[in-house]
Amino acid sequence: MYNYWFKQKPVKITRKTLAGALILVLLALGYYNLLFLGPVPERPDNFDIVFTYGYGPGNTLDTRDNTYTSRLTDPKITIEMTLTERELDNIWKSIHHNHFYELNQQNAAYAESVQPHKTFTLKVIAEGYPERSISMIRPGTFNLWEIRFFNITDTIKTIIENKPAYKTLPKPTGGYA
Repeated sequence: MYNYWFKQKPVKITRKTLAGALILVLLALGYYNLLFLGPVPERPDNFDIVFTYGYGPGNTLDTRDNTYTSRLTDPKITIEMTLTERELDNIWKSIHHNHFYELNQQNAAYAESVQPHKTFTLKVIAEGYPERSISMIRPGTFNLWEIRFFNITDTIKTIIENKPAYKTLPKPTGGYA
């Protein structure tokens, strides 16, 4: 018995086909972002964060002073670290996409029961929004609120760790480095 399916000519993928597929994917992603993530309000001119993370006092990024302090070195080191407008916009988008202003604090009893733990604290100061500070430990119970919070802090950590100034810091020392 002769199978017709094996005799078909191979399909030729053209540039027009690829361009059309790419446009459809981009439109679908744009629609998804608009539908599920919603529009992000414009970042206020007066927008700053203070982000502290790590064991004990940890490390701190303070965009008010344009500094980053590494407290896991002896002695602690503070360097100048200025975020670009694009980096600040990415943080602002992450704050809104992850509903920072609606997040609940982590259960304090849980936070005290895990030792030692990495603490992450994010303080957001934005004109027209309430000043808000949230602290959580990692690993947590990973409920939806924690996942959203760590989405934001992971965005900030990635920005910090990709800065040339950060890469020149000496490696952390100590037991919890």
